[in-house]
Amino acid sequence: LQDGHQFHPPEAGGIWGEVFHLLYRLQLRNRKRKRRLTALIKRFQEATAAMPDATVILDVNGTIEWFNDAAQPLLGLQAGRDVGQRIVNLVRHPEFSGFLARENPPEPLRMSAPHDDSLALSIRVVPYGKEQRLLIARDISQQLRLEQMRRDFVANVSHELRTPLTVVSGF
Repeated sequence: LQDGHQFHPPEAGGIWGEVFHLLYRLQLRNRKRKRRLTALIKRFQEATAAMPDATVILDVNGTIEWFNDAAQPLLGLQAGRDVGQRIVNLVRHPEFSGFLARENPPEPLRMSAPHDDSLALSIRVVPYGKEQRLLIARDISQQLRLEQMRRDFVANVSHELRTPLTVVSGF
């Protein structure tokens, strides 16, 4: 039992035979449970690695417990170095620190990426597990560019229609 190796119970009669048999069943059940949990963790890690959004698990103090691969380019986190660090020490924006200090922020925070000002991020924090929080950062740069293009288009069309209408109404 101390080595953790699988063993078949020795042949014994009476109460010791029953004890050995129950220990053997307990060992088999624990091995099965461990395989299920390992498979579940692997599926969770594969699912979050496939997400385009940065996902970071924080403890109650804002210390990084885990993050997916998308957090590296979006938030500038590094896998070996940043687990166990406080996220406010790594993502240095005053709005970000204030945002994380709030218990349950109602609206997502919009800010530029810490290491790339050309990227705009939408950051949301939700309660997760026991005294943990899940930080999700999404790249909204393309969405903001499309909104700006739409505003420019509407302004140009409005101007182009107003000019001929002014001339026609003058006549």
